[in-house]
Amino acid sequence: MYIRKKAIKNKKTGTIYHYAYAVENTWKKKGARQKVKHYLGKIHSFQLFSQIEFFAHYQIEEPKKEEW
Repeated sequence: MYIRKKAIKNKKTGTIYHYAYAVENTWKKKGARQKVKHYLGKIHSFQLFSQIEFFAHYQIEEPKKEEW
């Protein structure tokens, strides 16, 4: 079983939305076919604000590399 990400474009607005599906592979004479077993839902993307501000906010220091 695999997880497939599918992009669907809204015809009215042109916005592209991404959805996740759990699919199962089966082999036929013409090649592999995927059958959708479960709809997993909409995929939400989040922007990375800034790692530096995250570490500063929680007062986390970067680990020091040990010399071999």
